[in-house]
Amino acid sequence: MTRLFPYHLSLDPELEAFRSEIEFAFDFVDQNYGLVRSSSAARKVYYGLRALDGHSDIYCPASLFPTGIDVADDGLRPASDGLRCIENGKGRAPLLPPEKPLKNGLGYDAPGLIFHQLSRLEERQSVGSDPYGRFPYDATLAARTRRYNSPLADQAAEDLARLITGDVTPIPVTNFSVVPTHDVDKLRGYNYAIDPLRFALGDMVKRHDPARALRRLHRGYFAGMPWSSLTELMSLSEHYGVRSQFYFIGPSWASEDTPYGHTMPKLLKQVVNAIRKRGHIVGYHPGHGTFNNAEYWRSQRDALEAIIGGNLRHGRQHRLEYSFAHTPDIWSENDMIFDCTPAFPNATGFRTGTCRPHNAYSLVHRRSLPVTLLSTPIQDFAYFSNGKYRDMTIDAAVQEARQAIDVCRRYRGTVCILQHLGQVHDPARSFYKRVLTECFEPGLGEKT
Repeated sequence: MTRLFPYHLSLDPELEAFRSEIEFAFDFVDQNYGLVRSSSAARKVYYGLRALDGHSDIYCPASLFPTGIDVADDGLRPASDGLRCIENGKGRAPLLPPEKPLKNGLGYDAPGLIFHQLSRLEERQSVGSDPYGRFPYDATLAARTRRYNSPLADQAAEDLARLITGDVTPIPVTNFSVVPTHDVDKLRGYNYAIDPLRFALGDMVKRHDPARALRRLHRGYFAGMPWSSLTELMSLSEHYGVRSQFYFIGPSWASEDTPYGHTMPKLLKQVVNAIRKRGHIVGYHPGHGTFNNAEYWRSQRDALEAIIGGNLRHGRQHRLEYSFAHTPDIWSENDMIFDCTPAFPNATGFRTGTCRPHNAYSLVHRRSLPVTLLSTPIQDFAYFSNGKYRDMTIDAAVQEARQAIDVCRRYRGTVCILQHLGQVHDPARSFYKRVLTECFEPGLGEKT
């Protein structure tokens, strides 16, 4: 059992109004580095707007609290002007870590940065949306400073652990791990039997791409869906000694979802039974429009559970639709335990600023939530999207994914991978196999 390192945390009186948020940030450090807060500890840490004269406490500078946050009737929101000033390094202390670590002290607001990243406070800003109504990747602090693939909360936690313990190289108490996840957007190679033929005609007539038409017809009618893909995904996970998680959409007629809960309930139950029989996890893939509608979210899950049986507690929102002001609360209120939605579809990296699982935070109710969030840095459609996001070679995609894997290994984090059920063709199929190899046999994934 790891021996916990005790320390005493005291706050500037001007920051007391944000104690819940500050303790949430320090909880993250404690959980990952084996620290514990104790009023009787000899090691004393002071977090405030300015250092205390004549005190020997370890000083941790604050700037996000209170300048960068507004307390509104509907919870916490970013104070746009104040936050922008802090992000640009014009506050009492910088929010971002310096490029070169300081020899003494911290030099930036590490607890504030941890809260900023984990809570996704910045996503309550009105900065527009991407074409699908989601918060845009380009508007994030990590993207604007080109640090999306360098988890800022993890760096801040390491710096804080170093400051508190005095250890130059604090060692995390976490372990490197891999979580393969599979969204089931389609149960067969089509929603309706006519679809592959109809779309293949479009490939021929409109897009003048006969090769694409043939691939579509093969995937739709002759690829053995869902069993061929399902068996391969489970076998790959079993080969490496991990469990896959498969996320299913509840019954829905929405055009943005898929109707297999209505049209293929017998097959759906057979697939779920096969997954459970082999020891993998079955989860929920809440459909379009559920991310901020608790009643709709719950009705879809209830209907899905009625078809397949059991309680679903893991999942990811469909289409990555997410509101950090609403979705974590909905998941928590419905007893979910694991949510790996946080990701952006056009980049490899860590949306919540960490490669580690962590508690969600309610920006509305201002408290830590029992549901665990985990960023998904590697997603099949982020590299091969037929013009929707990016289209890369397999080698380039593996090289980019390897950077995220290396980050997870460096911080002893968790590599969460999204590979959709039904990826029976290259490049996505070979890419996934090579990424798994990189995770478990570093360097061998370079082989084609």
